[in-house]
Amino acid sequence: MPASTTLFKSKWNSFVSKLTPAPSNNQQPQQQPQLRRGSDDTIISRFKSRKHSDAMSVGTFDSNVSIRDKFRHVIPFFRRRNSSNTSASIEDVAHTPITSVDYCQQLDKLQALYILAIDELNYAEDSQGSSYYSGDRVTAREAIDDCANAYYELLRHTSDAVARESLRSSMAPKLLKIQKRMNTLPKVDEDDDYY
Repeated sequence: MPASTTLFKSKWNSFVSKLTPAPSNNQQPQQQPQLRRGSDDTIISRFKSRKHSDAMSVGTFDSNVSIRDKFRHVIPFFRRRNSSNTSASIEDVAHTPITSVDYCQQLDKLQALYILAIDELNYAEDSQGSSYYSGDRVTAREAIDDCANAYYELLRHTSDAVARESLRSSMAPKLLKIQKRMNTLPKVDEDDDYY
C-alpha cells in the first residue's frame, strides 16, 4: 500500500475519532448500531451524538442544514465518481448553463472549499519540521486543487458575463496567492527528508 494511502487513512481515522464524544465515567456505554466503518451513516451518527455546545463552539450548528449536507458541502473530495459515467456526465454538463440558484449554491461551495484550502495550508505551514508535515502538505495540495477545480467549473458554466467577470476578479487573485504560498513550502521525499 502506498504511503500516501496509508497517511490518508490515518488522517481520516483521526478526523472521525475526533467527532466521537468521549464517554464519561458515570454513564454506561450506549449500544451503537452496527454500521460499515467509514460509511456516511457512521460519520453522521457519531456527529449527531455530539452535544449542542460542541457544535456551537466551532460555529457549525445551523438548524436549517442537515449534518449530511454539511459533510458533503465541506468535504466533497471524499466522494469519488465512477469512471465509466464520467465522460457522459461531462458532456451533458458542458452544455448546460447554470441557473441563479445553482450559481449561488456553487459559489457557497467554492467559498467553503477556499476556506478549507486556507486552513489546510495553514496547518502545513505550522507543521513544518514535524512528522505531520508531509501529510499536511499533501492535504493542503489536494484542498487547493479541489478549490481550483470548483472555480474553473463554476467559471465554465457561468453564462452571464458580469457574474463571470466578478467571479474571475474576486477568486483568481485569491487562488494565485494560496498557490504561491503552497509553492514556498519545502517538498518532502518518501523518507521525510526536505528537498
